[in-house]
Amino acid sequence: MSEQEPLPPLDSSGQSYSTIQAWTLSLTRPNEATYQSLIDDPRAGLGRAVLWMVLGSAVPNVLLALSQPAFGGLGRTLSQLQGLAPGSDGAFTPAFGAGVLFCAIPLGAFFSVAGLFLYAGVIQFIAGAFGGQGSFARLAYATAAFTAPLTIIGGFVSLIPFVNLCLALPLSVYSLALNLLALKAVNRFTWGWAAATIGAFVLVSALFAVVLWLLLFRWIGPDLWSQLG
Repeated sequence: MSEQEPLPPLDSSGQSYSTIQAWTLSLTRPNEATYQSLIDDPRAGLGRAVLWMVLGSAVPNVLLALSQPAFGGLGRTLSQLQGLAPGSDGAFTPAFGAGVLFCAIPLGAFFSVAGLFLYAGVIQFIAGAFGGQGSFARLAYATAAFTAPLTIIGGFVSLIPFVNLCLALPLSVYSLALNLLALKAVNRFTWGWAAATIGAFVLVSALFAVVLWLLLFRWIGPDLWSQLG
């Protein structure tokens, strides 16, 4: 059995990390020095961030497909863990698994990357207004470094009954903390300015959602109420 790839020291300038090293560091050494080292990696860039997000979204969808009883031994084992009676395949057919593999994976990858770009773009715009010194590309890379592995971990956890309920909140809180840390490291912020930036993002998102809801209601609301009436 090969030994686990060791984590390199963080005190070297321009240290290059493999994907596993970068993901492990982002989750297990959550401090500003770690994230500064990650974004200073010569291999850091939007292309690598996109690849990570695609992997992060694809793995849970593959697990979803393989967890179905129609996929044989692994599917039956996972289904029994999830409390399904043997033979109770229901709607879980090979067609369902194929749909997950060939439809959900591309769509999931698209929305995952689009979500990263939208988040990083809006957050960095707000951070820049607050005096941040970062860039869209560096923030997107730092965010992808922890979002991709956390998404994969969440995919595994979601297959285990009760455990998924117990770990959902801790994983969400940890993700929020890492968002703050990445924002702080990229923009050389204090914790206060990082929190203010996230708060402003939440406020902007809420206002956008309200405006969108009002526009949709104005567009389809009268017809909907007339049909209900």
